[in-house]
Amino acid sequence: MRCDFLIVRGIELSALKAGFSQACQVSSRSVDVAWDSVEDRDWGAAVLVTTRAVQGDVRRVVDVYVEDGLARALPGEAGIAGRLASACGSSVLYPGVGTTHMAVAPDGSATRAVVLEPEAEDEAWRVIAVQAPVPGLEGASVEVIDEVLHAELLPTPVADAYAARHGAGVREQVDLRTWERLVRRMQAGWPPDGRYRRDMYAEDLRARDALERSEDIVMEVAELDLIYRELTADHEYPVLDPLDCGGTVGLSGCLGWWWFRSPDPEPW
Repeated sequence: MRCDFLIVRGIELSALKAGFSQACQVSSRSVDVAWDSVEDRDWGAAVLVTTRAVQGDVRRVVDVYVEDGLARALPGEAGIAGRLASACGSSVLYPGVGTTHMAVAPDGSATRAVVLEPEAEDEAWRVIAVQAPVPGLEGASVEVIDEVLHAELLPTPVADAYAARHGAGVREQVDLRTWERLVRRMQAGWPPDGRYRRDMYAEDLRARDALERSEDIVMEVAELDLIYRELTADHEYPVLDPLDCGGTVGLSGCLGWWWFRSPDPEPW
C-alpha cells in the first residue's frame, strides 16, 4: 500500500519514525525513514518512509510504502493519517475528493482542505481553504469547498425519466436536474458533510426560475416543489438578495415563492 501525507509541523526524522511506528503498530525496527536524497536504505522494511522538507503551510511531504501483509491489518490511509497526527502532535493531510485533501488534527477531528502545491521546489506550499478550523492552518479560509459538493453523486429519478421521454439536449433537462439535485441533497442531509454554499443555493433557485417559464415540464416540477416545501421554512422576505444573486422574476412579475423559503436548519 502506498500513502501520501503532508505534515504541517517540521518534525525530525526520529519523531517521524516513532510516529509511523505507532500509526502502523509495529516496532521502530520495522520502520525505515530517510530523506528523499538518501539511497542507503533498509528497502526490506515493513514501513518505508521517504520525506522531504518544504516551505509554507506544510513542512514535510511524506511518501509511505507499507508491505501488503501489514497493510491488510491497518485501517487504510485515513486511519494511518489519524494515528500519525495523534502520535506526532501535528495536523496531517492526505488526498481526498478530486484535487482536495482531508486534514486530520491531533485530536482526530477531520475536515476537507484545498492545497496549492508549488510549481517550483523553492516555492511555498499553501493551504488556502478548510471546511473547519485546523490546528496549524490558521491562515486558511474557513469555507464550504464547492469542488466537494459538485463531486457528490445524487440520484435524479424525475429528471432521468423526463430525459428518457424527451431525449437529450433539452435545456429544461439541465434546469430540472439542477433543481432535483438540490431537493435530493436536502433529503439526504446535505452530503457529504452536512454543509452547502449560499451562492450554489442561489444557482439552484435560478434554475427553478427558468423552469417557471417552461410549460412542458409542469408535472415534474410540481413533484419536486412539493418535496422542497416540506424541507424548507417560509419567510416574509427573500432569503437571499435577488439582486446580489441574479434572481429573475416569475410569470407573475415578482420573485418566485422559492426565493422566500430556506432550508431548516440552514446548512451554511
